[in-house]
Amino acid sequence: MFDPSRHYPLKNIKWELELVQQAIRDIAADAISQFNQGRKLPRHPMDDYGVCSDLFMGTTGVIWALTTST
Repeated sequence: MFDPSRHYPLKNIKWELELVQQAIRDIAADAISQFNQGRKLPRHPMDDYGVCSDLFMGTTGVIWALTTST
C-alpha cells in the first residue's frame, strides 16, 4: 500500500509552531484564491490516479478542510 517512490523522504527538522501555522495559512489562502478565481487546484506531479477527475480525488477534501474549523 505504501510506495516510497511516491513520497518525499522525511527530514529531521526542528518543529517551530509559528512557522508551521504560517505555512498552513499561506497554503489555505492560496487554495482559496485559486477557487475564487474559478481555477482548479493543480495536481501534484507525483499524483497519478489513473482517472481524469480530481473532484473525488482531492478537491473535495481540500474544500472540506477549508470549511471545517477546529
